[in-house]
Amino acid sequence: MEEHAEIQASPQEPVEGIIVEPEIIDASSSPEAAQAEEEATEEEAPEDPRDVEIANLHGQLAEQLELVNSIKRQHGEAIAEFNSARTRLKREVNREVQNSLKSLIGELLETVDNLDRAIDAAGTKGDEGELLTGVTMVRDQFLTKLSNCGVKRVQALGTPFNPNQHEAISMVPVADPEQDGTVVAVITEGYTINGEVLRATLVAVGQCAAPAATPDEAPEEANN
Repeated sequence: MEEHAEIQASPQEPVEGIIVEPEIIDASSSPEAAQAEEEATEEEAPEDPRDVEIANLHGQLAEQLELVNSIKRQHGEAIAEFNSARTRLKREVNREVQNSLKSLIGELLETVDNLDRAIDAAGTKGDEGELLTGVTMVRDQFLTKLSNCGVKRVQALGTPFNPNQHEAISMVPVADPEQDGTVVAVITEGYTINGEVLRATLVAVGQCAAPAATPDEAPEEANN
């Protein structure tokens, strides 16, 4: 019994009559080997055609999206350029229309000036018959039509001289200091169109002469 116990406790030692085969360790049973084998299997496995097709479709979709975005950007730029050109063309057309309108109205104002002169001449002669009344009505109707086009007569008489609306052609001496620099006479009426000066008013401006020195003031100036 004791010999049998010793043999079981030491299986590594050779026992007479018993052949002990060496233990073979399988390297493939280790975790590292299993992982390497799995990776090798995955590399050797052929790609699924469906995965390839899906990848191609994703690539084509990305290209189409980029193309759509490019077209949208070009479309936006084209619309912005078109709107800018339309605004610029509209502004230029309006400018040409306004210039043509000003030129036409400027010629018509000469007719109004002649009507004003006829009315003034008839009033000076004291001829206030039906002819004067008719001419006055024609002049007023003419001014009403011009007013519908935005043309208004500048009210200059009795107002301070304004170089933006008035053109002084003479200076008239005045005794009242309050009339100094004031329009005392209108030679030719002026007009505005839509708030802009169409024709300046030709006016005579009052100029107050400096007061003459008194006898008491003269000696003092001489002493100074």
